[in-house]
Amino acid sequence: MVEDPKIRKLAYQLFLEEVPGLLETIEQELFDLDNNAERPLKVNNLMRATHTIKGGAANVELDKIESIAHRLEDILKAFYNPDLIIDSTLKSLLFDIYEDLRLLLFAKIDSTNINEKEVIKLTESYLDRLEERLRDYIGDREAFPSSAELGLDPVKMFFETVVSERLEKISAIIDNPESDRIIETVREQAIVFRGVGRSLNLNNFVALAETILTSLDNSPQEPNQIAKKALHDFQKIQKSILQEREVLNKKSSLDLVESVNDLEKQNVSLTELLAQLEQFIDSSDREFYLNIIKCILGWFHRYENIDISELNLDLIVPIELLKNSQKLAEHVDLWLDRFTRYIELMGSTSHVNLYRKLTVLKAIVAVIKFQYFQAFKKVATPEQLPVIENFGERINELELEHQKNQLNLTEKNWLDRSYIQDLIQVIDRR
Repeated sequence: MVEDPKIRKLAYQLFLEEVPGLLETIEQELFDLDNNAERPLKVNNLMRATHTIKGGAANVELDKIESIAHRLEDILKAFYNPDLIIDSTLKSLLFDIYEDLRLLLFAKIDSTNINEKEVIKLTESYLDRLEERLRDYIGDREAFPSSAELGLDPVKMFFETVVSERLEKISAIIDNPESDRIIETVREQAIVFRGVGRSLNLNNFVALAETILTSLDNSPQEPNQIAKKALHDFQKIQKSILQEREVLNKKSSLDLVESVNDLEKQNVSLTELLAQLEQFIDSSDREFYLNIIKCILGWFHRYENIDISELNLDLIVPIELLKNSQKLAEHVDLWLDRFTRYIELMGSTSHVNLYRKLTVLKAIVAVIKFQYFQAFKKVATPEQLPVIENFGERINELELEHQKNQLNLTEKNWLDRSYIQDLIQVIDRR
């Protein structure tokens, strides 16, 4: 909780700025929530957004909204249980709660008058009905991922989002040394950092913010120098705190082995995994990229002599290498070089081969993100997994080259080649 009224006002404004995006996430994920393989990912996204609203509301003393978000977060955990069947009644109650939560929050954003007590009373009745309906599943705590598994660490979230965004503002003002808003911009960010740092008990971060504010008061004639110093020091402590949180939150090597073992114990078939993987493909043409992954697996079977019963996504992206981006990139590049030579055997032109490699790299990134989620139950970011950024840069370079050449439909549909289809069928017939 933020005690200083001025800081609380800034924290309140910051929270309200986040709310529309969080509500949009909840609405979309509720709409897509169903009895299918994508459900764990949907529930994870719902819990992240709800948890953020709960924490933000608590920080600015919106107690009733915090309570509603907290109860909703606990209820959502039940949906991880695969035995729970989602029906129209459950979805209707979830949407009723969402609509009331949205009404309460937008009343704060727009400063509109509503009968808040009546809305809260109605929302609590919906929550009561859901808790009663899900009583058996809510009680099954072993079915719930832990907060660490979900990546719900308020300190980490604060430094990855709020701090990064605010440091970008300081960086931008430094790039414009003629601006008359340098002192104002740095002061605004330092006040926010000090306030939220206090609420999170981050004494070193608070002390740094206070040092910057004192420098601004004592040496207003040197705004650019202070801004550069502030940016450097805040970035340094941000990196330090994130590394510290990573040590506290990430799974140890033993936990990672346990995650792999858990996946094996679940005995999830390759077909089921591929169905889940679809959700991690950043393209409207998911079937196309899914077939590329099948083609790669078929190639491992036929040309790398991997028994068909041993085909799995670890061949493409081993889970045990996820914490070592350099070794992971080396592993992928090793087999990718051989696979690329294979798909170029048919004497295609260089720009066609470039397009094939581009699409293969996009498919690989989807597998990396999926494997990370399978192991750690949270969505990978470039900060957590630098190899994503590495492959992203390669993809961007190939995209630029690809745009210089026009491909016809036959060239784009390279998966239709008979020797490629033969590999895809290895998986489809499995």
